Amino acid sequence: MIIDNEKYFTFSGVEMPSIAGFYSSGKENTPSDVKYKSKRQFKSKILVSLALSSTGTSTPYIERTKGPAVDADVYICKFLTKLIKFINKYHINDKYIFWPDLAGSHYANKTTDWLNERKVSFVPKDVNPPNVPKARPIEDFCGVLA
Repeated sequence: MIIDNEKYFTFSGVEMPSIAGFYSSGKENTPSDVKYKSKRQFKSKILVSLALSSTGTSTPYIERTKGPAVDADVYICKFLTKLIKFINKYHINDKYIFWPDLAGSHYANKTTDWLNERKVSFVPKDVNPPNVPKARPIEDFCGVLA
């Protein structure tokens, strides 16, 4: 079994419950740069992606990003090319199955065609369960990274 995952990390601290907001004793006492602070549509973040199997982890893909979620082109070019290297290094003579999560880019027609062309056996979308973190240890791994 080979599983993959990607996780976005921001450095603003807003994901931390203790730093979730700004509190003031009144609007008139709140500094203007806090009260009228603009927000970007897409925050700057770091994207980390890797594959995991019983033999270890693939070379991670790490990149700074500002845009929306990963599309099929990025998933193929940046992630799946590393997956193929990982398979060729550790699983070339093994019977394996690749278990992606249910992100849209993982099951786009372009992605599944790419995997099929390279004879990468993968879990079909219709039998891929939506949320089983105990069966996908990479979810715990990404949680520790966070």
